[in-house]
Amino acid sequence: MTTTVGNVQGKGRYDRFFLVDWTGFFGVQARNDKFQGLDLRLQLDPGFGYYVVNEPKQLLWAELGYDYLHDIRRNEDRIVLNKTGQPTGEVLDKTNSVHSGRAFVGYENQLNDAV
Repeated sequence: MTTTVGNVQGKGRYDRFFLVDWTGFFGVQARNDKFQGLDLRLQLDPGFGYYVVNEPKQLLWAELGYDYLHDIRRNEDRIVLNKTGQPTGEVLDKTNSVHSGRAFVGYENQLNDAV
């Protein structure tokens, strides 16, 4: 038997409310994924949000955030292969980082206590 797929991952997020309708948050996620060729994929996601409607049965909010993604590749998966599975001679960097921004709008409505 040969292991072809396997991953371990964890994710957490902390939200802190201030000034009634404002929130700041920080998310972190880490993953080891053999299938994707990753020893580690680390994501850090800080940001803030504003609740336009903040009622017990109805929420409307918007979030803006920054996303940082950092990959550490497995050594054996850094070699680029062509369609036939032969090495092309190209070797990927051991690490790769991506910086990006994120915008999100959410709406939640609780029709009644049973729904």
